[in-house]
Amino acid sequence: MTYAEWIQLWALIVTSAGVFIALVFSLKQSYLMRQQLKVNMFADYTKRYQQITLNLPENINDTDFDLYKHKKEKPELYDKIMRHMRSYFDLCSEEYFLNKKKLIENVVWKEWSEGIRSTFKQKAYIDAWEIADSNFYDEFADWMKNDVLNQKN
Repeated sequence: MTYAEWIQLWALIVTSAGVFIALVFSLKQSYLMRQQLKVNMFADYTKRYQQITLNLPENINDTDFDLYKHKKEKPELYDKIMRHMRSYFDLCSEEYFLNKKKLIENVVWKEWSEGIRSTFKQKAYIDAWEIADSNFYDEFADWMKNDVLNQKN
């Protein structure tokens, strides 16, 4: 092998190593970016949930909370409650959709779905769903009916 061929070989080796290092770095950056996007999405959904719950009455989870009574006696409060309930149901349907499309990890869906089930043990949420459920797509409405609302306590 001539001197020029050795130089070409070493240049090829160095170039290949550089390409390999750049590829590894690029894959690492891509992984970190995907992880950050997941954290950002989770934080966004958490923030949306918090905003909804902060706008509901303090006693919304009381067993004697009567949504229908509010409709008759305090229609403005009822409208506000239902607006935020619908926002919560929209949030739940988005979470359900993300899970169905495998866009979230199973551990995230487990956390969210357990939260949904827990929330729907409360009378006010069940009543609000009965009023609002016709506004949601069939697959989500079926999941709510069959899996969430018919859960065993």
